[in-house]
Amino acid sequence: MRLQEVIEELVEERGIDKTKLASIVCEGMLAAYKKKYPDLNLQIEVDKQSGELAPLIEKEVVATVEDDDMQVSLKKARYLNTGVAVGDKVWLPFGGTIGRIEILRARQVIASRIRKVEADAIYSEFKPREGEIVMGVIHKCERSGIVIKLGDAQAFLPKSLCTVNDKCAVGFSIRALLKEVLTEPRNDNQLI
Repeated sequence: MRLQEVIEELVEERGIDKTKLASIVCEGMLAAYKKKYPDLNLQIEVDKQSGELAPLIEKEVVATVEDDDMQVSLKKARYLNTGVAVGDKVWLPFGGTIGRIEILRARQVIASRIRKVEADAIYSEFKPREGEIVMGVIHKCERSGIVIKLGDAQAFLPKSLCTVNDKCAVGFSIRALLKEVLTEPRNDNQLI
């Protein structure tokens, strides 16, 4: 599965902006490369033709190369870009690879950024409705309270705020006061 297909699937599934999601994926992969190569100046771009990620490294153009990681010869730099001179900085394709541990790091960064974007979207959608009575469907009954589905979002109704008459039956509709909208989820709940 190609990167563009994964991004399209996430855009469809989560409703996140495509360019924002692409930048999150690039940021995650950059974190993975930085973990393995902390001393190098790297950046990640999406190749427009193939749709794949292209890691780039910044190197200084010199007459004689002393450090392969930080420098490139004038002849090689002119082969890729004719308008460079000695002392210029150029971005070149990076051939280094990353392993399983670095991929896990990228996955963590991507997942946390996606959760942050989703939390911001829920906050901006429900913050103006704070203090209103909302209608939802009971999703799950827990010992500490009731999880309610409000469209695509979930809210939590603590047992301490329930009335004696409130019965927890999954699938039934319920009306409740939206007491608080948190900026970030606390115990998987952002809406109280």
